[in-house]
Amino acid sequence: MRVAVEEIRKRYPNPVKAGGSVDPLSYCTGGAVCLFADLPVHFPLIHRLAEALRKLNPELSSYVVKNEHGWSKAASYALSIITANDAGDFERAWQLVGEALEWKKEGNYVEAGLAKESAK
Repeated sequence: MRVAVEEIRKRYPNPVKAGGSVDPLSYCTGGAVCLFADLPVHFPLIHRLAEALRKLNPELSSYVVKNEHGWSKAASYALSIITANDAGDFERAWQLVGEALEWKKEGNYVEAGLAKESAK
């Protein structure tokens, strides 16, 4: 089930930082992804967000090689999304969601935008 980030943003337009709201219906950017993927988690941990990303982009499921830190591609994206969201950089978090949803394996190994994070 491949989807575009715009579909998720349209349904869940107002993410908040973790701990930033007492509203039980609030969600972070990763929570929006999980809710869209029918995983009832509003503030997911890395493994749950990675699961949602793999569900929405099956290409991530078939990618078993891990990066130099031992993280799968889906988990690397999940960590970057959560980090951006919790820093209040929602646009960056949505950008990373888009990259994860569009990611395709090319050749043996592709960083697909995550190298930008380590360069900062």
